[in-house]
Amino acid sequence: MVTSQTGTRSVSTGIVAWCPSEAAPHRYSAISSPGPSDCREDSVDFCLEQRRLLLRDSIRDFVKKECASTFVREIDRQAEWPATLYEGLAELGYLGILFPEEYSGVGCDALDLALVAEELSCGCYALAVAYRQSIVLGGMSVALGGADDLKREVLPSVAEGKTTLTWALTERDISSDAGYITTVARPEGGGYVVNGTKMFIYGADRADHCTVIARTSGEPGDRQGITVLLVPLKGTPGISMRPLRKMGTWPVKAFELQLRDVAVPATRVLGTVDEGWSLVRGVLDLEYIASAASSVGISQRMVDDASAYVKQRVQFDTVIGKFQAVAHMVVDMLSDVELMRYMTYRAALMHAQGLPCTKEVALAKLYCSRSSERVGKNGVQVMGGYGYMAEFDMERNYRDSRREAFASGSSLELHGLVAKLMGL
Repeated sequence: MVTSQTGTRSVSTGIVAWCPSEAAPHRYSAISSPGPSDCREDSVDFCLEQRRLLLRDSIRDFVKKECASTFVREIDRQAEWPATLYEGLAELGYLGILFPEEYSGVGCDALDLALVAEELSCGCYALAVAYRQSIVLGGMSVALGGADDLKREVLPSVAEGKTTLTWALTERDISSDAGYITTVARPEGGGYVVNGTKMFIYGADRADHCTVIARTSGEPGDRQGITVLLVPLKGTPGISMRPLRKMGTWPVKAFELQLRDVAVPATRVLGTVDEGWSLVRGVLDLEYIASAASSVGISQRMVDDASAYVKQRVQFDTVIGKFQAVAHMVVDMLSDVELMRYMTYRAALMHAQGLPCTKEVALAKLYCSRSSERVGKNGVQVMGGYGYMAEFDMERNYRDSRREAFASGSSLELHGLVAKLMGL
């Protein structure tokens, strides 16, 4: 087991300093090298309130202390779940930031989520994926759709890091379009019996419960008849998993999840039976913001690493950053990241203000995932053969960044969604 090199969890700013005001309404009350550098210190703060700046700086401080390159590189090499890092997030209160205060949460909003996802991805992308899978996809499904008793049972334990969740929407033939899912939940004995197969379930081996999207009525292609259920994974008869080998994000394993006559109590239904699409859409809006922010964070890290490299690498008695062709590539990388950040923060702020923003969050995820690929490609090119070597972070970050082009919604699906919202 790989352990973090620092033994302390203290940060310069405690959780109380960045909590929202008690008077503020909760956004989710109902469904509707050696580590990260400081290259961003001079960038504009987008008029963020003081508490948001404190939140950003505190999570950035955690990442600097806990996510040293050697440590992150080693857990990636060993494909080991980032346990000590995840525990550290729990100890500092970051796992509960989105949950309502009455369920041991903090009551933060989508812009706060974007700040956290960006900073985590800059230091350890796999940690950000683990965070999003349990807190955003799994946890917010419960927070937005669960009955009060279920919220009290699950959310405090998730916020404390004692319980881990995951999410199961994608299927082999339908990707992430919930309208075409074939997994079925039929009523039986006061509950439901679930049958189907889900794909690309990240962290299923670690999760205690899984949010499963299933059809309870209607036909494929119909978004009516969708129901969301919270299914216990550990020790539940009828559940089996097949590990999937993948390109990157090795510490967080992915699985094919098979459900064969899995009994689920009616108390585990999230939202309304047959009307789960609105819950799925609400959770995906948050996940798209987190996805875009993760692309920003990992891309910023690749810019930082490329910039540091070209200032040190010497050829023909000159640092290569002085060569115009090389310098221009790094500038292109930076310009991509700055626009990515703007689109992400704008979408997140619209969500935090309660404005309709499905188009904006989809555009942010779409643009950021595609731009992150371009940033990584340029970063590897700038570093030449070293960019292809596993002893440098650029290789891992480029691999990992590719995940955002299809996770929780592929680029093709997002194009289709935005086109529909444009009336095309």
